[in-house]
Amino acid sequence: MNRFYLIIPLVLLALFGGVYWRHSQQRDADAQARAAAFAAAESAAKAQQSATEGKARAEVAARAAARVEAELKKQELLTAQWTAETARIAAETEGCQKQATLLRAELAGVEQQLSTVRHARMDAAGQGLELAREVELLRIAKRNAELEVQRTTEILVRRATQSSLVPTRP
Repeated sequence: MNRFYLIIPLVLLALFGGVYWRHSQQRDADAQARAAAFAAAESAAKAQQSATEGKARAEVAARAAARVEAELKKQELLTAQWTAETARIAAETEGCQKQATLLRAELAGVEQQLSTVRHARMDAAGQGLELAREVELLRIAKRNAELEVQRTTEILVRRATQSSLVPTRP
């Protein structure tokens, strides 16, 4: 029985060792296959990623080129609009300057007429005042003449009443 204690575990150890060795080889083969598949998948993923990155870079470059082209077109359009607006403003300025010149000439004519009318009005006002003065002087002269006639008449009436040559009426 002592032998069995030693033999049975050795046989079982050998059997277990064989099974372990077979499984370990299978496991190594599976690990290598998984590693190869993982490497292939990783290689494919890297290839796909680099292709995607290449497409993305090309797309970004195309968008940048389109953006630059759009900016250039926009800048050209703004320059054309600015040039047109500048020309329009220059034309309007020239027209306004011509109109201002005409209005200045018209203003000078109107000021000349206003000056003439003012002088005529002042002359007329002066003549009116002069005529009013003359009328007033003539009224005063008339009143003085009437008073002189009245005074003379009174003096004659008084002398006549005092004089014996003029008969008195009863």
